[in-house]
Amino acid sequence: MVFMSWILHRKVLINILLAAFFAAFGIFVNGQTGPGGVGNFDGSNNQPRNVLWLDASSLSLTDGVSVETWSDISGNAYDASNTTTAEQPEFVQSSALINNKSLIRFYGLDAADNDHLDLPSELGTTQDGVVGNNYTFFVVAGRRAAGENWILGGNPGGPANGNLGIGWRSNNNFAQVHWGNDIDVGTGAQLTATGQLGIFTADFNVSKSPSARKVFENSQLQNTRNNNTALGQWNTPTLGMFAGGRWADVDIAEVIFFNEAVSDAQRIIIENYLGAKYG
Repeated sequence: MVFMSWILHRKVLINILLAAFFAAFGIFVNGQTGPGGVGNFDGSNNQPRNVLWLDASSLSLTDGVSVETWSDISGNAYDASNTTTAEQPEFVQSSALINNKSLIRFYGLDAADNDHLDLPSELGTTQDGVVGNNYTFFVVAGRRAAGENWILGGNPGGPANGNLGIGWRSNNNFAQVHWGNDIDVGTGAQLTATGQLGIFTADFNVSKSPSARKVFENSQLQNTRNNNTALGQWNTPTLGMFAGGRWADVDIAEVIFFNEAVSDAQRIIIENYLGAKYG
């Protein structure tokens, strides 16, 4: 389906990287519990810390019901939630677009709709979040309509490097936003059509300067930015909304957050895990 050709073309390279990674890091003996066997909830054993892991297929819900709580399965209990019934997204139990896996459907482009889920405020801190830190986000998501559609973001806007946003800035532009220091991917380079879902990776790693910030789509590098300034704040982190009530018509199947940058080998392992799962 959406990811299959990508998986086949990368199979040999991924197998080599997997073998090297397992040998170097001892993934089977160090208690990794993160996605694809990468990392764990507390960063022990010198593994990357998987702070947040939301997987729609882990929810025991009936198709079509409103989602009040999307439970975090990282082990940190950082659930996404919304207690206002009229603003809750919808649970889709099985989607043919992603190998009959589940997803969360957000409605936001009609005047009466403002579906969203609030992420824990701790994601906007130094200890557990993005502030002052390297980070890597993985999201399996797509937009159902053209135009501005944000997968996640903060509110309000903020000063430079004062707000994180990931999603479609416009009909022709997918972006990783730091509020003033942004990465944009033009529509000609995008691999995921409207109405489909893709794997998007947003990475910030000051040690990789002059390409400290990178955006990948279905494991392909889409753009970089020569800016190693970390986020100074991320207020009101939210799924399905960005900066001042910019709501979205998006489907989100999975959200994974590490509050440090994973290695290239670890990134490919996680992207391969997601591609095989949703392919």
